[in-house]
Amino acid sequence: MGVGSPQVRRERDAFLCGRPVSEAVRAEVVESWRRSSSSGVVPDALDLAVASDVDVESEFCRAAAPVLDRLNERLDSSRTALVLSGPRADILQRWAGDTAVSVALDEVEALPGVCLDEGRAGTNGLGTTMALDRPVVISGAEHFADRYQPFTCAGAPVRHPSRGHGLGVVTLVCRYQDTNRLMLPIVLEAVDHIRARLLEQTSTVERLLLDRYLARGADTPAAVVVIGADVLLANRAASELLSHVDDDRLRAEAAALGRGVGVGRLSLPSGEELVVRGEGVTTGREVVGHVLELSRLGPEPARPGPLPRPRVAPRPAGPARVPAEPSPLARLGGRGRAWQGVLAAARRHARFDLPVLVHGEAGTGKLALVEAMWAEARLAGTVEVADAALVPFHGLTDFLHGLHGSLHRPDGLVVLRHAELLERRAALAVSGLLDEAGRSGGARLASTATSSSILGEGPAVRGALGDRLAVVQIGLPPLRDRPEDIGAVVEAVAREGGGRHRWRPDALEALEAGEWPGNARQLRNLVVSTCAGRPAGDVTRPDLPPQFQRPGRRALTQIERAELAVIVAGLREAGGNKVEAARRLGISRSTLYRKVSAYRIDAAAR
Repeated sequence: MGVGSPQVRRERDAFLCGRPVSEAVRAEVVESWRRSSSSGVVPDALDLAVASDVDVESEFCRAAAPVLDRLNERLDSSRTALVLSGPRADILQRWAGDTAVSVALDEVEALPGVCLDEGRAGTNGLGTTMALDRPVVISGAEHFADRYQPFTCAGAPVRHPSRGHGLGVVTLVCRYQDTNRLMLPIVLEAVDHIRARLLEQTSTVERLLLDRYLARGADTPAAVVVIGADVLLANRAASELLSHVDDDRLRAEAAALGRGVGVGRLSLPSGEELVVRGEGVTTGREVVGHVLELSRLGPEPARPGPLPRPRVAPRPAGPARVPAEPSPLARLGGRGRAWQGVLAAARRHARFDLPVLVHGEAGTGKLALVEAMWAEARLAGTVEVADAALVPFHGLTDFLHGLHGSLHRPDGLVVLRHAELLERRAALAVSGLLDEAGRSGGARLASTATSSSILGEGPAVRGALGDRLAVVQIGLPPLRDRPEDIGAVVEAVAREGGGRHRWRPDALEALEAGEWPGNARQLRNLVVSTCAGRPAGDVTRPDLPPQFQRPGRRALTQIERAELAVIVAGLREAGGNKVEAARRLGISRSTLYRKVSAYRIDAAAR
């Protein structure tokens, strides 16, 4: 059984002998070796602790187990194992479809209850991930202890989506000779699904506080904390300021600020003082938490006043209410990494302070995303759509008159739909209207395009229009590139229809294997038509249209999906140039051509 790169083994031997280590070893690995050595870890004689109180019925385990059960089934023939650990780096559960890997892990005591903290087990994919609090891959001789060198481990930490504290680590393990660069993407996707399940289990109060954090602190340089009885969410700036402040002390400071807007001071252990400006978060008459903004004490005293709300409009007067349903953007459905990236960008720009262009294939939900962004921001005014596809019907003059009137209204949002269809003369006129409206102030602006030609790949005037429309760009991935979101989209559509039907796993797996040329619109239509006229109950594969009964292309495994995503991203980064994409991906051209053909991803690379 291989034990990793010979050069890394030599560098590790040099480290153990007190000699300098070359740059051939990653800096994070060398630092972990130093921590392991300082903790007294002996590479060939580990002293592992065994926990007697492993709780496999915890909220974390209940959320993670179904995700990892399903992933393990898909990895059954891949000679890998999955390990779930708790906040003390103790193994909670282990999955291994391959007998040889399972036996090998038994031999090195990677068993439930065993603690693989870096201070006892040395550098390893589980303990080092927890020590660094970020995803890590430890391969072969990078392990500090001899017994783990035959393995490669890819680990990612799991934090509670609303409470913010660390819950544990998900680790994918294989033998060193089976190392695959897709291991970490697979683990990260599993963590996303676990966090989504945890979020579904959170209380309405936790959801309210999470919404306040996403709206105020997720993407701002200011130090922002949202805190409640069981919730503490701090962005990077706040975490750095509060690294040595006890949580209970911070809660006490928040409680002292009371229900409304207030200002206080917080002394740090270093002697430095922070100004704490806070505002209560209420449900009816009850204060359930606070939004805090922290700053170092300046020359002038802080004055009470309303905290800035960069992305959320003022709420109507009256008692705040806990939202009964997910936010408008969350209702669109989707839990995968690609879609969560779309939602993060949408939340950042939901006020439309800059013109936003949403582009993607037909049916990906571009207008629905724009409307959800507007609803999320809760701004005054309505959404008015000027559809360039209707110019041949209404005539260019009437279209421009309508657009002119909409752009000069003092509030609301104007959406220029199908912007890529504007011909030269129309594009030139629209550019002039936008410039005129921009000088006089008026409605906010968004646009949608079914291709990226509006961004300058066509005639110069269309490129100039693109410059005006696409100050902010949000690209929607096609549904075929995110099959992991199909179940969430089905749930969202079913919820709109009253949620009377339950879609069973065999039906969802059949949908995940589809091509979906019509994207989310096609899936939505299928869900609606399948449920129409049916009594409440289960929807199984036999209930689907005929094309889903035939054994077409099989559903991709988790590894294949991750591989597909990596290849599509590489092709897009290379502008569709397969030679350049192969170079960037580190694979041969023949391998790339074979993958492109097997996955039928030519369209995805456009």
